[in-house]
Amino acid sequence: IENLWGNRNKQYEAPRRRYRASTFIYTDGSRRQVELENGTKEERTGAGTWDPRGGKPITQGIRWEGGSQTVNRAELMAIWLALEAQGNETRNEVKICTDSANALHQVNNMRAKPYMMERHQHRDTLHGIMGAIEKLNEAGTAVKLYKVKAHIGIIGNEGADEAAKE
Repeated sequence: IENLWGNRNKQYEAPRRRYRASTFIYTDGSRRQVELENGTKEERTGAGTWDPRGGKPITQGIRWEGGSQTVNRAELMAIWLALEAQGNETRNEVKICTDSANALHQVNNMRAKPYMMERHQHRDTLHGIMGAIEKLNEAGTAVKLYKVKAHIGIIGNEGADEAAKE
């Protein structure tokens, strides 16, 4: 897992300043309260990705029923969605950006200390992420995860945010 800022300099650096934006897939999770037609309120959780690598941005979002409806699960599901969307494409590397430091921390813990994550609330999602990373690595694709700052106008991050809220 790689961050866009060094350990000495903790300031964020938006990928578009240093890299071509078209080489990154952005992910985001969302949880919000919506009012239904009958006047009741309901919590909705979703995960979204924004992928401009084909020349035109592709956004996709998912929703799920039951289970844990947390923002953290949504952020993890978005990362998993981006990894699974790679399918059988052959690339040297896949660069995924998220605005969730917590999700990156959990993925890193799952990689480094899986035995400590066995009772984690989102262990099944984390196992899925690790399986997708291993599958891509076996195919010769390196996976890099980046942390970006939220809601500062990074086009890809804002696109993923919108996809998660749909």
